[in-house]
Amino acid sequence: MTEASHVSANLRKILTPWFTTGDSTDKDAPKWPSNYPPNLHSRARTVNGKLTQRDYLPLEPLTEGHYVKFKSRNAHIKQVIFEDTRDGERGVGGAKIIHATMRDTTEGYLSFASCNCCFKMEARNFSDTTRTPHPMASQISCPDLAQVGLCGCIVCNKCVMSVVNHPMNKDMNYVHCPYCGNKTCFSKYFRIWAVTENVYDATFGSLGNVNFYY
Repeated sequence: MTEASHVSANLRKILTPWFTTGDSTDKDAPKWPSNYPPNLHSRARTVNGKLTQRDYLPLEPLTEGHYVKFKSRNAHIKQVIFEDTRDGERGVGGAKIIHATMRDTTEGYLSFASCNCCFKMEARNFSDTTRTPHPMASQISCPDLAQVGLCGCIVCNKCVMSVVNHPMNKDMNYVHCPYCGNKTCFSKYFRIWAVTENVYDATFGSLGNVNFYY
């Protein structure tokens, strides 16, 4: 086994529990990616790449008025892609996909389609095809892409990588979620991309709700 395939095999072993969750018929099963909109106030405070405070501000749910004020959106997540990114960039051979799955959106739940961290800045809209490309049709550094943490939070690529790539975390394999503060949620070695139905259909056309794994 080559070193590259060994790394991918280890990543697959780590990530396998997340490959098929989220649409279980068990009502008590965790929904993933998260179906909860973020708290109105920040839940985690990050300074110099490190978590310094958590749940230090009041918990206040988003209202319809907040959605209007911050131009936030909800959307169906149709595709989830697990990419091996241990080198930080895509090589000549393109993306190294560990796993990808299509999700049934006919009866699926909605997820928050603005970044959980920076939604107040109105910088992201993961369902707007004019602003958000498909991750396989864009640069890996594109700030508008949606990442899913192992906590389930949906955070824009820019907010995630500001923590992952911080000099203080150069020796860290995993970092905390910049939104919820849970530890070991994002990594420089893989990214979990969430693709909304609008972005998927605009890229590949409406192919119906099918399931495939590879």
